[in-house]
Amino acid sequence: MIALNSSIDRVFDDMFNTLSQIPYTPSNGLSYQVRESADKTSVVLEVEVPGVNPDEVKVEAKGRAVIVESPRGSTYVTVGSRLDLEGITASIKWGMLHVHIPRRDSKSVEITVTKEE
Repeated sequence: MIALNSSIDRVFDDMFNTLSQIPYTPSNGLSYQVRESADKTSVVLEVEVPGVNPDEVKVEAKGRAVIVESPRGSTYVTVGSRLDLEGITASIKWGMLHVHIPRRDSKSVEITVTKEE
């Protein structure tokens, strides 16, 4: 069962990494792009927020979603399970919001199986 869960996580993470390289502009939200960092230690969400001050932008992580809200609109991105949502940092430069989401290390734990009586 553990191997199946790991395989499913890997499939979703691979799909997320492949699809995330494509810029996306929702019809009622902000334009964004997701890419892997150069050193592959994090995922970077880039959201266009021209003319918006940092104090007008709200970035929130809920479950497996990262939500960005600004006066220009809002959007959300569903992220993979191997990302550390508690370590998110965000900054704005030249009208582009950069949200850095660090990757978590994959853990392997061996479980001892006992016989029930």
